[in-house]
Amino acid sequence: MKKNKLNFETLRLHEIVTGRGDFTRTPEASELDELEARYHLADWLYLASTVGSISDRQYIRYGNYLDTIPLVGDYFRYLCAYR
Repeated sequence: MKKNKLNFETLRLHEIVTGRGDFTRTPEASELDELEARYHLADWLYLASTVGSISDRQYIRYGNYLDTIPLVGDYFRYLCAYR
């Protein structure tokens, strides 16, 4: 697995978001693979936190990491707030 950091620079989202917040392009295939892996991490972290199989320290560390990834951080926060 690649160790590239996902952020607005690497996804180049800052150049494609319109004033209304709409996206003007679809992510590339390599970006989709990386995003998919981060979505799996978000799902796992949510599940681990609900069954109590993760320490508070690990939860905070992974949660903070997910917050740095566009779209995935919002998805994770949605899971935590509404499920």
